[in-house]
Amino acid sequence: MIELNDDLFDDKIRKKLKDEINYVPNDINKKIDSTLNKINKKRFTIKKACCILVSCIGVTLLLGMAMPTYASNIPIIGNIFKMFTNKTYENYDEYASDLNITKESSGLKMTIDKVVYDEVQLSIFYTIESEKEIQDTPRFPGAKLRINGKETAFSAGGTGKLMNDNKTFAGSIEYNVSKHNSVPKEFQNEHLLGGYVEIPDKFVLNLDIDEIGLDNPIKGTWNFNIPVSSEKVNGKVNEKECDIDLSNIVSGYHINKIITTPLNTVIQGTRMDDEENANRLSFAVFDNKGRYIKNKSGEAVGHKDKDGNYIMYFSNGFKEIYDDTDYLTFIPWKYKNNDSHETENNITEKLNLKGETKLYSSEGKEYMTITKVNIEDGKTKIYYKSRYGVNAAPIEIVDNKTGENIISFNEDYNFEEQKEATTYNADTDEYAITCDKEIKDGDYSVKTIDKSKSIEVYGDEKFTIKIK
Repeated sequence: MIELNDDLFDDKIRKKLKDEINYVPNDINKKIDSTLNKINKKRFTIKKACCILVSCIGVTLLLGMAMPTYASNIPIIGNIFKMFTNKTYENYDEYASDLNITKESSGLKMTIDKVVYDEVQLSIFYTIESEKEIQDTPRFPGAKLRINGKETAFSAGGTGKLMNDNKTFAGSIEYNVSKHNSVPKEFQNEHLLGGYVEIPDKFVLNLDIDEIGLDNPIKGTWNFNIPVSSEKVNGKVNEKECDIDLSNIVSGYHINKIITTPLNTVIQGTRMDDEENANRLSFAVFDNKGRYIKNKSGEAVGHKDKDGNYIMYFSNGFKEIYDDTDYLTFIPWKYKNNDSHETENNITEKLNLKGETKLYSSEGKEYMTITKVNIEDGKTKIYYKSRYGVNAAPIEIVDNKTGENIISFNEDYNFEEQKEATTYNADTDEYAITCDKEIKDGDYSVKTIDKSKSIEVYGDEKFTIKIK
C-alpha cells in the first residue's frame, strides 16, 4: 500500500500530485526537501502491489495520521475556525460538537475540543499543551483507529500552529471517510485494513495514540473514545448519480456520483492506471454564478486486475457549494508527463488599458488575452481569456513607474488565493479578477506564469452537473 503527498520525490511527482492535493504545511515541505537533497532522485513507479492507495487530503506520507488542532479553554486562540486563514473552516462552527476530552501522559496534555462530521469528512480539532517548549511538531505516526471497536484506517491530513511561547499546539485532523461510500464492499474486505467497516450516522471513534512527534517522538498513552454524529447535517447531504465519461482523456475514467454537504463537495468514480503512471485528473470547478469552488483533497484506492490493469476508485474533494448554487461546471486538466519547474517562465507585457493585451508563451503561441479593463464600483475588473483558464493565475499588474504590485495576494498562497478570487462566465468562456484600486491611466505591465509546457487543460471536455 502506498500513500503519497505533495512535494514528493522528483519534480515530476511534485507536479503530478498537485491535482489531488490541497495544502502541506511548510515544515513538512522543508523536511521532504531536505531528505530529497540527501538521496539520489529516482523515477517513481507504482509498485506491483495488489492494492495502491494515493491519499492527498494532507500529510499521510510521513505521519500515518496527520497533524493538529484547537482549544476553547485557551483565550489566545479564540474561535478555532477563524484561526486558520485558508478559509477551509468558514462554515464549520455551525456543525461542530463541543467535546473537551483531555488525556495527559509524559508531560503532554492533549484535549479533543471539537468534532465535525458530515458523512464525507471527519474533522477533529484538538490542543496539545506542554510545560516545556514544544520542539517537535506534534504528529501521530502510530495512531490506531477503531469505529465502534472495529479497527479501520482513513487517509488523513490537517493543519495547525504553535502558540503560547511554543508551549501549545492547536490544529485539526481531517479523516476522509467518503472512500467507504465509493469502494465495493468486497474490495474493502480483501485489501483494506480491518476490511469493510460500516460507518453509521452515529458511532464512537476510538483514537489510540502512543507517541506524539516525528523527529523526536514522545512516548505515552493518549487514548480517546470520541462520540461522533452526523445529526447536525441531517437532510443537508445530497448524493446524485451521474454518468460522465472522460475515457478519451484518461483510460476508463468515469464519474458516477457527486455528493454535496454543508462542508464538502465530492465527485467519485473509477479510472485505469498503468504500472508507472497514476492517470489522475484535476478539475477547475465553478458554479452557475461563476464562483470558483476550491479543490480540497483527492484520494484513489485500487488493485491490479487479472489483465494487469490498475483499477482505481477515486474521490476528489472540493469546498462546499453556496446556498444559491444550482449547478457546477467542471473543467478537467492534468500535468503533462514532461513537466518540471524549469518549464514555467514568467510572461510580461505592457498593459493596454483601452483594448486587448495579448501574452505569448515561450514558443510564440498565444497564451492569454486581456480582453478589457473596466472600472466598476470603484474597483478595477480585468477580464481575460486563456485555454489555461483559472490555472493561468497568478496574474500580477505592476505599476512600471513605482514598481507597485496592484493585484497582490498572500506571498505563500497567491496561486490559490487568486483562483478563489476569479469568476468565470461559461457563456463567453471569459474569466475575471478584481483589484480594489482603480486603474484609469498610467504605465502598467501584466505578468503571469507560462504553464503551457507543464499542464494540459481540456476545455472541450468540460461538463456541467445539476445539483438541485
